[in-house]
Amino acid sequence: MTTATAAAADTTLLYKFDDGATLPIDMGGWSQETVRVQFLKMRVKGEYAKAATGSCKPGSVIGVSPHRPQTVDTGDTVKVTLCAG
Repeated sequence: MTTATAAAADTTLLYKFDDGATLPIDMGGWSQETVRVQFLKMRVKGEYAKAATGSCKPGSVIGVSPHRPQTVDTGDTVKVTLCAG
């Protein structure tokens, strides 16, 4: 797995619908506001933290937990790591 592939995996949330179907959503680079709106639609809660990294856009998503292959159901809480700049 390349670094780019690993990074994409760390920012990809795997949402599980009531019927068992899943939808991968790569949130890498999204703003906190965009994530918040998506979570409202999915009825998922978000916890936000910032982390310093070398090269990323401040305020953009650099990680989600849980991330695929783990699934996220309605009502779950997702930890979102944002770039501190």
